[in-house]
Amino acid sequence: MSRTTLWRHRQRAKKFINDDVLNDASLEDHLRDEENNIDHDEDVATSELQSNNQNDYNAGVDQCINDLINDNNKSKSIEHIQEEPNELEYDSNSEIDELDNEEIFNLSAEPTVKDIAAVLIVLKIRHRLSNRCIDHLCQLMRILKTPNVPSNFAHIKSMLVSEETTNFTPTKFFCSSCKSMSDNEKQCCNPTCKESSGFSAKPNTFVRIPLRSQIQNVLSRFPSSYFEKVPKFNRDYPSDISQGEVYKEIVKKENNFITLLMNVDGIEIATSSKSSLWVISFVINELKKKERFQIQNVLVGGIGAGRSKPSRAEMGSYLRPIVNELLGLQREHRFRTSDGVYLTLKVYLIAGSFDKPAQALVQNIGEANGGYGCGRCCIMGIIVPINNDSSKKIHVFPLRRNENHPKLRSNFTYDVKMAIPEHYRPKEKYTRRDFMHGYLGECSLRELRYFDVGRGFAFDTLHNLYRGTFSRMLDLWFESTYRKEPWSLYSKIKHVDIRLSTHKFPSTTCRIPRSILKYNQFKANELRSVLLFGFSSFSFLPRKYYRHFVLLVIAAHLCESRSISPDQLSYIRQLTTEFVYQFPLLCGDRQNVMCIHLIVHLADSIKDFGGVYNYSTFNFESYLGTLRETVHSTRRHALEVNSNIGILRSSCLCINETSFNLRLKEFIKRIQPAVLNDRNLKFQNSDKVKNIDYDKLKKTNIQSLFGKDITLYKTMTFKGVRYTTVMYQTISAKNDSCVMYKLGTKIRIGFIISIIKK
Repeated sequence: MSRTTLWRHRQRAKKFINDDVLNDASLEDHLRDEENNIDHDEDVATSELQSNNQNDYNAGVDQCINDLINDNNKSKSIEHIQEEPNELEYDSNSEIDELDNEEIFNLSAEPTVKDIAAVLIVLKIRHRLSNRCIDHLCQLMRILKTPNVPSNFAHIKSMLVSEETTNFTPTKFFCSSCKSMSDNEKQCCNPTCKESSGFSAKPNTFVRIPLRSQIQNVLSRFPSSYFEKVPKFNRDYPSDISQGEVYKEIVKKENNFITLLMNVDGIEIATSSKSSLWVISFVINELKKKERFQIQNVLVGGIGAGRSKPSRAEMGSYLRPIVNELLGLQREHRFRTSDGVYLTLKVYLIAGSFDKPAQALVQNIGEANGGYGCGRCCIMGIIVPINNDSSKKIHVFPLRRNENHPKLRSNFTYDVKMAIPEHYRPKEKYTRRDFMHGYLGECSLRELRYFDVGRGFAFDTLHNLYRGTFSRMLDLWFESTYRKEPWSLYSKIKHVDIRLSTHKFPSTTCRIPRSILKYNQFKANELRSVLLFGFSSFSFLPRKYYRHFVLLVIAAHLCESRSISPDQLSYIRQLTTEFVYQFPLLCGDRQNVMCIHLIVHLADSIKDFGGVYNYSTFNFESYLGTLRETVHSTRRHALEVNSNIGILRSSCLCINETSFNLRLKEFIKRIQPAVLNDRNLKFQNSDKVKNIDYDKLKKTNIQSLFGKDITLYKTMTFKGVRYTTVMYQTISAKNDSCVMYKLGTKIRIGFIISIIKK
């Protein structure tokens, strides 16, 4: 080996060993990240220790370089790298040991043009950058002589979209006069319509994207064995959607099929704009949960854009071509998998997850705050005054213990009402609503073979449980309007805030709750964290109100479990039913709005479709938020989003390729982890211990039990799960020290005091 080559290898290895990907971050940096709510598990060590031993550390690095070079780069790990005593220590099970030699040196390899293009797309989405901003970034990097930089956004788009384009049908325009879709942007195509000479107002637009090609694209990235696994129904835990009753019923009748979950939701393009987008999306239930809702695996059936919320007739027009395609997909089609095998599959839509306004549009029933507004049952509700001094009234939906539950909606109840001829239906609005049990017209999804227009509308925890019921209870407790009510915590809100601020949350928490003083600004993730982990802060409630609240807390914990046994499902049913029965007795009928009533249907949804995480709109909201970040134009929003979907998918696929630059992949993991596929991050789930505990007294006491030399640590990752000691980062709001364990035959809960390595 020449001297020049030797020097080059030495410099590359030195750069590799000193890289942040392999070395621990300082405590100061870690605390700064914690303050900025950056959610990643960087390995930490004290900055003081790093400073005191920097000279020795550099000497150790030089020795490691010599070892690497003398080994002729044949070693497949760097387990032989050791530090002097009292220095930063690498774990024997470090993530570096997971990487082979080729991947190690790929860390310092130059990224390709396509790699940089994919990262720029992620930055564009993460920070809502315009196309012009991307052009300027490319120019800046070229001025700085950065190699392999794309010329501009057009160059990026040509590289990414050339390999995968999303087909779409011509844009349609909805005529509000004759309630039909038109091909012409200027006028209605119906010659008998009064708008045939020209639209009096700008029409809403709709772009349909064929599903079959998108399904083929997703299936082509998985081996045939992935979809040939027969579900095992001898398990007693209906956690996955394939363990639900609906899926089991299909298995008894069909084979060789995949199923879809549907979502329809509207998103504001900007707070200052009246324009909105309505996205009709799907996911394939047979994909694993972590892969199911990734950007590259979500299917988009259509995008509507306009300056107003679509009417029921307009939503029906949007759904009509999509339902027609779904009817065709119910017949057998051939799909090619990644291993070249062709699978003959049928595709069935079995469930939908919506917020209440979207469900009312799709199901074609009245609004949730009106009579017969529940999409799961035919409860009429009662009308009560808004308050004692008001003549205005409101519909509420209390359930009485001594009354039978309302009849559940189903295909049968729907067909009975739709079979009634029009001339037999009352003409007066409210009389007609009561006679038809809330049905305002036909539901397009009824034509699908395995979609039930009652049970098919799954329970949504985001809008019904957290942003619905729990948010409603916070209003009752803290609003000044109810300060004289027996349940009010208006005068104790600061006490609740202090107690809540002492709670520690798991590091996997998406959003640490803000002060309870800002409860009316809470996001759904904050509401979920407070309900699941901070519920004891509300113990200032009178006893009977707190015990009633705990019914909801326990039910929420059980329904969010990864596995739910038949006994637990029975408990959920008992808890939710008792909660709904007690609510009007404690708070009055006036407060028993629709979101409170819907809690009674939680157990049925779990029985039909498994755990709530399978169909919660939390998953879709994240995807829709990503799409919203791509909109920068002032017109033709639907076409812009459709174009961006193709670029997003291609960039995500590029990032998850094994050949993608690992430095850039680690960078993306920090700024936008949702686009990464965990399977390609080999080091992510490695078992390791970190952060040595230098408490000599504690070490002496524990060592006396083992009789041999030990090392104490503060953090540990085992099978992808992070654990910490109870005193680790006491100033942080995050802590992973609380564990559930089994002692003999009993389940215990405790806190980790020390992490011991012999």
